[in-house]
Amino acid sequence: LLVSPRGSLARRVPARVLIFGAIAVAMWAVDRFLAVPLRLPVGFHEVAGIVIGLILAFRTNTAYARFWEGRTLWGGIV
Repeated sequence: LLVSPRGSLARRVPARVLIFGAIAVAMWAVDRFLAVPLRLPVGFHEVAGIVIGLILAFRTNTAYARFWEGRTLWGGIV
């Protein structure tokens, strides 16, 4: 269903990618050719991204440890 042409995801994604790509090109052009500095300060989103990344890494390691423990126990049963 993810890649089917009739699915809702397949229709929306390319249009959004093109829109955000056009916005990025416009911002690059303004920064490069008009000499208007477009600078964003480090803020909450960057810090939140780092925290979420660490949480996801911890959860992935925990899930893998649980999987391996279950596999070991199942091997003992079989």
